[in-house]
Amino acid sequence: MSIMANFQRIFLTPWFSDGKQYIRSYVKTRLLLGLTATQIHDELTTAYRHGVVSYCTVTRWIQRFSNERESLEDNPRSGCPITAITQQNIDAVKDLVNDDLHISIDYIATISDMSITCAIVTNV
Repeated sequence: MSIMANFQRIFLTPWFSDGKQYIRSYVKTRLLLGLTATQIHDELTTAYRHGVVSYCTVTRWIQRFSNERESLEDNPRSGCPITAITQQNIDAVKDLVNDDLHISIDYIATISDMSITCAIVTNV
């Protein structure tokens, strides 16, 4: 069984649920074996379908791994931490909106101590 066929057999199902790390792991492994970005992207496209990961993304991860990055995880980001979206915050925002239909997102973010992104997500 070829490496690609084995990879597809093992990782095809997980790709749909948590595929980023699997794809990144594959990119890292193939990079260590000396393949180019084009070859790696072609293999992924052959195995999964066109558009599963862009060539630009493959080259970005190759650059990161070439700069001695070890982690396959995304870097932490600012924005709306999962702990900010609680039922209590959702109810508080709903109450604010129900009291004043013209309330601004900025005001909701300020009064509720959330980022604007969290206020928008919670408001929806």
